[in-house]
Amino acid sequence: MATRKTQPQAEARQLSPPRLKLAEYVRSPYRVEPDAGARLDDVLTPDYFGHVAGRLRPGDRLEIMPECMSWYAEALVVDATRLSARIQLTLGPIELDAGEQVLANDHFEARWISPAARFGVARKADGALMAKHLASKADAEQWIAQRVGMKAVASPASQADKGPAA
Repeated sequence: MATRKTQPQAEARQLSPPRLKLAEYVRSPYRVEPDAGARLDDVLTPDYFGHVAGRLRPGDRLEIMPECMSWYAEALVVDATRLSARIQLTLGPIELDAGEQVLANDHFEARWISPAARFGVARKADGALMAKHLASKADAEQWIAQRVGMKAVASPASQADKGPAA
């Protein structure tokens, strides 16, 4: 009778204790706040982080939202040097005002003013500020609607969702 040689079974691999770490010790979360009106394509270029790239490390998490709060995205730092950082999106971009009604007026515009003044209302003719220190764009639009005649139009995002008009 022939004896079969049994080969030892490979042991299941296990995670070694030094490879389990608290995330706070190996990566940092950052909030990236581009200027109002910034596009995500600009943020995704490695040179965008030129002045701060030395602080970033691979694996750092970035929460990206411009100061006007029009969109939000999350990314991971994939590679970082002293002068640039390459990032990859993990979430988004998410349009934060998608589907809302935009109030159109021939004379005034609700817009982001600055971090100190927040949102406000500007006169279209000369750019003069009529109101500032409003908490959101919706508050600025409400300010306009209460003082002058308004007409509601669909936002560009909601028009794109509906497709071409019949």
